[in-house]
Amino acid sequence: MLAGSDGREIVRALFEIIDKINDDNMLTTSILCTLDGLVFDELSNVELLVKTLKHPKKPVDIITTCLRLIQDDDVKIVEGACLVLASFLAKVLIGPAQADYLDPLERLLNFLVGLDNSINRDAVVYCLLNLFKVERARESWVKKGGVRDILAPVLRDRSGSPQVIYATICCLWQISFDRSNMWLFEKQDLELVKNVINELRKAEKEKILRVSLALLKNLCEESNATVEIMVENKLLREIDAIAKRVIKDEDVKAYIEQVATIMEQSIKILSSYEKYISELQNGNLVPGVTHTEAFWKENVRHFEENRFENIAKIAALLQSTDETC
Repeated sequence: MLAGSDGREIVRALFEIIDKINDDNMLTTSILCTLDGLVFDELSNVELLVKTLKHPKKPVDIITTCLRLIQDDDVKIVEGACLVLASFLAKVLIGPAQADYLDPLERLLNFLVGLDNSINRDAVVYCLLNLFKVERARESWVKKGGVRDILAPVLRDRSGSPQVIYATICCLWQISFDRSNMWLFEKQDLELVKNVINELRKAEKEKILRVSLALLKNLCEESNATVEIMVENKLLREIDAIAKRVIKDEDVKAYIEQVATIMEQSIKILSSYEKYISELQNGNLVPGVTHTEAFWKENVRHFEENRFENIAKIAALLQSTDETC
């Protein structure tokens, strides 16, 4: 932790140096890594950095300039600059002068969503974890397609460390608090719910269990479509397996009970013959648990009723040109 006048002088000196050098990549990298370390190791240092500098807009402009000047092979400079800038913006954007920092925020988000595989994806996720404390940042990231292009692939590829997986699910959890974002989790091609359940299945760290269950609970309460996806991916079975472990985290225990209750109720409703008939009468058969082999084995005799009336309706739908039927 930086402290006292010595700490403030060090911060000032680092920014004065980085502001004056343009062509010494090694020195730039070293300074950005130092600042990144101060921010990453102790988040309270960010508050000190902001308070130390009379004009926090100055370091924001300096670091933004670094991002414009870097070359393709200066990966460490990119990561250091992004992480420090994200930490600064996350702090100042909740202050009274937040309007002054909206433009740098948008530029940083545009930069992050446009990064290719030459940049460590872990660093992008850590930036977002800081930035998503700000609602404007979450809204903008969704609009820019960042969930599809950055966050979804982290879970799909399963290439990140447990810490990166945790940070990614944390980002999705923050996004899930806005009901207007439910469509992201309902999209089958993104497979967000499916892949969160996959991570839940293999998670050993309780913090991953906690944030995964918190996310799934949010989705359960806001979207019936995501509940169907959870049922299809046998979430209740995973919950039962987790419940048998020795769990110390009280939040995890509470989430297990809450999500299990919702799953048990949903399975009874979603797998019912009545639900299927309701869809059939509306002319819109929605893919889900009523369209599985298990459902048909259990309910096949119902379709013999009324001289196979409902089979005739299914046959009629097959003739429709509406692909959603």
